[in-house]
Amino acid sequence: MKIKKNVCIAEEYLVVDRCFQKSAGLYTTRLMGSRIFWLIILKPKNKNYPMKDRVCVNCGEPIPDDRRSDAIFCCGKCGWTHRNRKKEEETREIRIIKRQLDLNRKIIKDLNERDKTDVSIEALELLGFDFDSCTKVDAIDRQNEVTTFRIYEFQITTNNSRCIIKMVNNENV
Repeated sequence: MKIKKNVCIAEEYLVVDRCFQKSAGLYTTRLMGSRIFWLIILKPKNKNYPMKDRVCVNCGEPIPDDRRSDAIFCCGKCGWTHRNRKKEEETREIRIIKRQLDLNRKIIKDLNERDKTDVSIEALELLGFDFDSCTKVDAIDRQNEVTTFRIYEFQITTNNSRCIIKMVNNENV
């Protein structure tokens, strides 16, 4: 075991202290005496280390031996494709909610421009309005069945089978 300035090298692992955190990356911590050390698992530097049946996470093709030993993609294109697909799956639900909010806003804005501020719930539902999609719930009175909620700059109050639409200041939204 060799000891050099904050680095202790053993056969297959490297223990590095806090000053190397940014360059080496944080994997797990170990408390050694009064200092915190970062434990990083590395492969031996032997170039003849066998690459066992490595396959690309994206396409399933074998990863070429000339790629890094910790590579999980066969090429850069597969890496970008995989990350883009993962990001798209994460944002799909957000896009669906935003689309419904935008539709609700458009319906309410059109009705407000035509001075139709008292509308039936059925008429809004026929236009495609979704009462579950709103930007803020102001009040719910279960006893009188009155709900007040907002969609961006519009306040909607529902009472039994009617909706009252009112435009509010953007500062209060």
